[in-house]
Amino acid sequence: MLTEKQAREEFISGIPTEYFHVHKECKGKPLFLKKMKRLFADWDQKPSLGHVKVDFILEPTESLLKQGWEIGCVGVEIKSSFNILGRPGRAIAQILDYQSCEYSLPNGNTELSMIFLFPFRETGKLIASIMQQNSLGFARYKTEYGPQFALLQANSNEPVFSYFSNGKIEIRRPRFGKRFGHR
Repeated sequence: MLTEKQAREEFISGIPTEYFHVHKECKGKPLFLKKMKRLFADWDQKPSLGHVKVDFILEPTESLLKQGWEIGCVGVEIKSSFNILGRPGRAIAQILDYQSCEYSLPNGNTELSMIFLFPFRETGKLIASIMQQNSLGFARYKTEYGPQFALLQANSNEPVFSYFSNGKIEIRRPRFGKRFGHR
């Protein structure tokens, strides 16, 4: 079990920086708030929400773009093992809010195409399918076999990005999250 501080340190140590520029604690401004969130702000007589802060934004390097990365910047939210295993709903609700925001980076503003939770956990099919449809997943580091670092889609655990100890990478287009409305 990792504390949030330990999880943050482990994640930072695993990021292949030749492929991602790492931006820490990035502020985002909501572009859209769902109706209930607007109603609660009115009922509680609170000012509109100012900003959110995602733990990391991974911005692709030129090298990664040349190798076929197509989805732009992605976010990573770090939680303790307890919060990921014991209370995943809170973390998932938090990163869903983050997808409705625009973030300021040194090269300009960006939205996040996907957001990943760290550390990794297996998800049940019900919540995993909701995560996949909303472009949420998990980051994984230090696996016993396979990639050393990976960004995974929920449910299928299919990697969007894999980095192996020999420096090899694999990039895959996300297969889930393209539907809108009726299934």
